This record gives sequence, structure tokens and C-alpha cells, in this order.
Amino acid sequence: MVNYNRTEQGFFLNRSARTKPVKRITHIPIFMLLLFFGLFLIPAFASAMDKVVVIPFMVKSTESEENLNITLQKWFSTEMSALGYEVSNPELVNNALGENISYSEPEKQIIPLARANAAKWVIIGEYNHREDDIQLSARVLDPDTGKSPFTVMMVENNKNNIPASLKKIAESLNSQMDKKSVVSDIIIEGNKRVGDDAILMIMESQKGEPFDQVKLDRDLRTIYKMGFFDDVNLITSDSPDGKVITFNLVEKPTIIKISFQGNEKKKDDKLKEELGLKAYSVLNLNDVRQSINRLTEFYKNAGYYNVDIQEKIKELPDNEVTLTYVINEGEKVLISKIEFRGNKVFKNKKLKKEMLTKEKGWLSWFTDSGVLDKKKLEYDVNKLAAFYDSHGYVKARVGEPEVVYDKEKLSLVINIVEGEQYFVNDIVFEGDLLRPADELRRLIDIKKGDPFSRQAVHTETQKIKELYGSLGYAYAEVNPSQRVIEGTNFMDIPLTIDKKKKVRIERINISGNEITKDMVLRRELKIKEGEYFDSQQLAKSRENLDRLEIFEKHEVKTRRGTSDDLMVIDIEGVEKLQRSISFSAGYGGYEKFMFQLQFDNNNLFGRGQNFSIEAMAGSRTTRFNATFTEPWMFDRPVRGTISAYNWDRDYDDYTREQMGGNAGLSFLLGLDDYTRGSVFYTYDRTQITDVYTSIVDPIQDIADNKYLTSSMVFGIERNTKDKWWDTTKGSLNSFTFEYAGGPLGGDVAFNKYTLNSTWYLPLFKGTVLVASAQLGYVEGRSGAYLPIYEKFRIGGIDTVRGYEWGTISPLYPGTYIEIGGDKMWLYKIEYRVPFAKGKGITGLVFFDAGNAFGNDIVKSESWKKGAGASVGFGIRWYSPMGPMRLEYGIKLKERENDPDSGKFEFKIGGSF
Repeated sequence: MVNYNRTEQGFFLNRSARTKPVKRITHIPIFMLLLFFGLFLIPAFASAMDKVVVIPFMVKSTESEENLNITLQKWFSTEMSALGYEVSNPELVNNALGENISYSEPEKQIIPLARANAAKWVIIGEYNHREDDIQLSARVLDPDTGKSPFTVMMVENNKNNIPASLKKIAESLNSQMDKKSVVSDIIIEGNKRVGDDAILMIMESQKGEPFDQVKLDRDLRTIYKMGFFDDVNLITSDSPDGKVITFNLVEKPTIIKISFQGNEKKKDDKLKEELGLKAYSVLNLNDVRQSINRLTEFYKNAGYYNVDIQEKIKELPDNEVTLTYVINEGEKVLISKIEFRGNKVFKNKKLKKEMLTKEKGWLSWFTDSGVLDKKKLEYDVNKLAAFYDSHGYVKARVGEPEVVYDKEKLSLVINIVEGEQYFVNDIVFEGDLLRPADELRRLIDIKKGDPFSRQAVHTETQKIKELYGSLGYAYAEVNPSQRVIEGTNFMDIPLTIDKKKKVRIERINISGNEITKDMVLRRELKIKEGEYFDSQQLAKSRENLDRLEIFEKHEVKTRRGTSDDLMVIDIEGVEKLQRSISFSAGYGGYEKFMFQLQFDNNNLFGRGQNFSIEAMAGSRTTRFNATFTEPWMFDRPVRGTISAYNWDRDYDDYTREQMGGNAGLSFLLGLDDYTRGSVFYTYDRTQITDVYTSIVDPIQDIADNKYLTSSMVFGIERNTKDKWWDTTKGSLNSFTFEYAGGPLGGDVAFNKYTLNSTWYLPLFKGTVLVASAQLGYVEGRSGAYLPIYEKFRIGGIDTVRGYEWGTISPLYPGTYIEIGGDKMWLYKIEYRVPFAKGKGITGLVFFDAGNAFGNDIVKSESWKKGAGASVGFGIRWYSPMGPMRLEYGIKLKERENDPDSGKFEFKIGGSF
């Protein structure tokens, strides 16, 4: 039996193999002549059954060991002869091979020599003298196949033992070459958690195949690299059927529990995230050391530079362990000072403002100011370099920060070489100019005398690329360079334009629309297959897809088509849940308690149509609405809407019952892609009930009567908002004119005008400033009746927050009864801050002001008298049930009919 242990180099032979009877050959000069004759002239007469050719050893050594390759060859030949093999004369072999032996390509010299000698085997030895030991190996080649079925390797620490090692290698080879070797069985021992099948599956050696020592060497290494075993031993033994291979394994312990001890500043869950180890994994001490390094780095990035972490491993029965990290966190070590050296143009204070890394401050206990984060510091170095570059210091250099550390504080020293400041002399356009140079220059926001900035040049060249892209040259390149005017600090900026080929759109692929039909998306695109590419139209297509709100998220990617003048556009999206049923209950300032049931389908049958039904019951309002919208009537961008409603609202002094509906069209006016006109017909039947007996004449006069309003509403609107909810940029400007009565019939006749303008200005870090103004005017036509409910009343969550609904209004003389105004103005401003990115939550602060004034009864014409104003804050959430608003307004001007100082208000629905 031959026993091999795993080593880094291969197999280590533990025990000598069974040997063959020794055959002796009489060495006489006549025999040598016959052997030479047999080697090269008459190989057909030689017996190849036991004949071997031993090649000079390949020697790898830093020491000068003259003729060692020949010496080892002769020693090994002697050992093989002693085992009964007919060994070719080494001198004759060496003469035939010459000095330059091709070991790496044995088929060129070595194999032909063995075949010419009719040898059964050829043996190539290797001697590798390494720093600490000597590796000896012998590889056997089959001359018939050119393959190597056997290799034996040994490691020796003493040169004096080399002859004995060669003898063992020869004996081991003899056991392999003595008979046809077949793997008769593979036995796995010592494995409990890892099944035999999992091990056998990754092995090259298989039962029934020829025994191959090289494969076994690789198998041993492969099993060890699985990471589940502390030790892997390989034992081979003979059986009547061939070779029996036994792998004796020692499994690593299993970590059944990971815990932490001594951590007060950092929670266990956070430490486990950084650890990289999990319970029920195998114990690997190297992995444990790496996990300690990760935890140490994590603590240092949080400012705990004195942290000390040790592992404690407790052995349990069944080869299981617990792993405890014993942590001494120490005190936080913060940056006490950031020092710059070499800066003359910009003061320390200015440079510090450019950095994310900050010195410790009085709020360091709450914020991360003063903590040294290496990634942030690396970012700061690049940012400082970019800051200097943006001010014309193109040769400025910012050195790697020096960190000065003691047990209580950190200091940073940053060395800066500012260099000279350079300015722009002229922008020079070269190459393929599709527009006059003066026209291109007007696109560039860089003027003569401006400090030179690479970032500014890059930003401005994108405008040129955008222009060329809009003309079909999608792959146009604009390459900037600099030419310093000799003797000055001014430079010209040549922009070399290579327009490339004009590009057509080969194909538009849309994916992710599992419900939505392709045509719903394609009709929103401003680009078509077969047309020339237009970057501006591609940008508008992106905006249209955003506003369509069918996709929760989407990407529009471009790539080259089948040739350089073709482009493929891939639109990849993830559809939103378009169909929803929601039930909600809430409490609002005006409605008090309310319950709402709503069904919405924003993509009916995948056609982009909208259908919704809403039923709401509150303490003051009962409402039912049903609406259907077709966004593309007649296969054109004409939006058709029809709706019906039944609405009862309980005011302080009366109840208004409404029933009706409207139908109309909205269409592009052809001015641009954002401006639409609209025309709607409205039918409304209103009845005033539950009037207090002491109510004033304007309400008492219409009590218990039904009034029909038949009106046409004409509107024009320009909407460039990026989203209908939680808008971040764009504007919404509209004007509407409602004409009621006259030839349209009905019981009332009036003209109503409203003008609205809302602007969304993106600021920093996703915050948005929103400003909105609204004007309104209504007049009853001569001889016609204008009911009180058609006049303006403001106040409440949608107008001036902090006031009760409709309380900003002219009052009937001697009472607190609101009778509405003929005129209205409203101004609102909000500052919105996004919270919980991706969760649809936004916080805000606001200022509202407005007034409803002008009434024949009270003769009120002052736009300021009676106005309301408020400030406040709120939070909004785009929830699965729809947009939700919770806002608190504080009155700046009190009113007699609404004495509260402010109020919370809640609403499910949109905002301005």
C-alpha cells in the first residue's frame, strides 16, 4: 500500500511500494556496442516489455550544481535497473538528445527516441531546489499515446537523502508500472456534513477509469479548496481488481453561534452586516482574522481608532464551536484640525467648505462631523483638485492627506501646489461645422477672460453634441484641447468636431410591458423607426413616458445598430400596479371623520385608458364620482373625458346637494408638446336644503329650490411638470373661461374666469421650491341669477391652510355667514424636502395668503381687507391608497368667523 499526504507541491510518499525481483545485466564492452546498435538501427528486434528510457533530470536551482542533471539520471537509472527494468544507457541517450532537451514538448525529441528504442516507458525527472527544501519528481510518459499516466513527487530537506528519495520514487513508479492500473473503488472517510456525492462530483478520478496520479493530485487539492476540511489525506492500495483510492478527511468545526461582547456604540445587527461570516458556516481561522480586520475598519470609519477586537472560540461536542468577538471600543477619536499648506489664493475656510470631511464641532455627538472616512477623504482630494481646476488653476496639485494620530485626536495635513491661474482667450471651432462658428459660440457659456475650467469645457461641449444629435449625428464627437498663448496666462480652446455618420433609428425595442400594449407606449414617442435620430425628440420621449406613469421605473438606452449609421433604442421598464381597490378612513379638519372606498385602473385593458369610481362618506360630505378618460381619441392625442357625480355637502348654515356630470375634450394646440386647449360641457343640478331659519336672504331666497346650471368651459393650459404628484421641475399655467346659461339653458347665467400659474424650481439635494398664484373673477350676466355657491370662498387645505374651509369670504352684515366674493386672489409658496428616498415621502414648510372679496351686498372692493395668511409645515406620502397629506397651518391673521389660531388638516388626494 502507498500512502500520500497533501502538500503544497503535490504528494508526499510515506511508505515504499512492493518491489519486483531484480534482474542483473553483465556490463561488458561487447554488450555496449550491441545496445548502441539496438537503439538506433534495429529497434524491431528489441523487447519493449520492460524497457525504459530515463531522460536527464530537469534542474531548477539558484546554486551552481554542475552536471547534476546527469548525476540524477544515472542514480535513477541504477534504481530502475535494480528493480528489474531494462534501462537504456544514459550516455547513449544523452548523445542522441544533445544538450538542448525540449522538456516542455516531449513529442519533438523524447517520444521519438523512446519509440526508436522500443521502450514501454520514458521517465522525465525534475529537481527543484527551493528556498527551504528540494522537490523531486518523476513523470512517466507512454510512448504510444504521449500521455503521462503516473507522476510521483517527494519533498526533501536534506541533500544527503536524495539517493534514498530517488529509490523511493523508483519503487513507487514500479508499483504503478508493474500492472495495468484501474481505479476499482473510491472511498471517502471522515466526512459527516459534506456528502460523498458532493465530493465525488468535483473529482476528476472516477471508478473504472485508468489510475492517474496526476488527476489524484488535482483531486486532493480540489477537495481541500472546498474549505470544509482541516486536513485531507490520500491513501492508495492494491486490490485484485485494481487500485483502491481512500480520501481520509478531517472536517473543520461548524460555527453554531456568533455573538459580540463589549460593544456599546454599535448594535449587534450592524456588526453582523460588516462581519462577512454567518452562523452554521465552517470555522476558518483566516476568515475569522479577515472578519476582525473588517470590524476594525468599520469602527475606525466611525471614529473609534483605539478599538481592540479579539476572537474567543469555544469548542462544543459534535465538532461544533461558538465564536465570540470581544470588543473594547475605546473612545471616539475625531479630527481636531484640518490644515492646508501651500494655499495662497484660497483661504483654509473656503477649502474646508468644499470637503465632506469636517473638523469636530459641538454637534459631533449627534452628527458624523469630525469622523475620518477614508473614502470621503479620497473624494475630497479629487474635489479640491476639481475646485482649483474650475478656477483656472489647471496645474494645481493636491497631495495625499497626512493623517497625524494620537490616542485622543486626529489631524489632517493637506499639501497643495496651486500653480498659475489660466484664463480663456477664445473658443475655436474646427472640423465638421454644421452651423456657423458664431452660432456655435452662442451655445457656449464660456466667455473671454473667464478662468479656464476643464469641467466647464466638458459641460459646454455637451451642448454642441446635443445640437449635432438633434440633427441626426448621434455619434458626433467634440474633442477639446488647450493652446497656451506664449508669454501669457491665456489659452485658446480648440473644439474639434467629428460629426461621424448621420444615424437612422433601425429599431425600437420595448420590454417590461406585460399588460400595456405596445401602441400605448409607442404613440408617446417622438422618435420613429426609420427616421433620423434626434436627441431632443428622444429627451421629449423620455418625458412623455415619465408623465404617462405606466412604468414604476424605466430606462431608455441607445446602442449601435447593424452598421455605424444605424441605432437601436431599447426601452426597458417595470410596470406599476395599474389596478387598485383601496379603503381608507381618516380625520380631517373640515370633514372630521371620513371613510373612502376607491377603485382605480389607470391602464384599462392595457390601452392606457383611465377608469375610476370613488365613494366617500364624511361627517359633512357624501360624494360619489365615476370618471372615464380615453387619452387618444380617434388615434390622435385628443383626450376625451366623461364623468358623473352625486355630491352632498353640509355647510355651517345650509346643505348643498349636487348631481350632474361633464364631458369634454383636451387637445394639443400645435404650439408645442406641452400646450393644450380644452372644451367641456357641464350639467349640474343643485338644491339648497336644511337652511337655518335665521339665515340671510341670499341663501333663504334659493332654499328648497332646484337650480340647473348648464355651462361650457373653455381652457388653455401649458404643463411642463415632470410628474403629476411630487413634481420636481417644470410649471403649470392655465386659463379657463366658464360660460353658463343663455343659449345653453338652465336657471343661472354667469361668466367665470380663472388664471393659475405654478412653478417648480429644483434646488439642492432634491429639494424643490414651489410658487403658485391664482386669480378669479365671476359675474352674473344682466338680468340673470348668480347663486351664492358659484362665488369664491377660500380657506382650507387646498387654498389657505390653517383656516376652516371657505371662511375667507365677505360676511353678511351683522353675521358670521360667508356669502362669497366676486373676485379672488391666492398666493402660495412651499419648500419641499424629500425624506426616505424612493418611499414617496416628502416634508414641507409653506406660506399661504389669499382673499375672496367684492360683493354687491357688502360693497367690499378692497383686495387686502379680510385677507388671510398663514405659515406651517406638513408631510406627504404617496401611499398604496393614493396621495396622503397631513399639514398644520398657523394663522397670521385671525378672522371673527374662524377664531382658532391654526389647525391640522388631513386629505387623501392631490396637491398643487
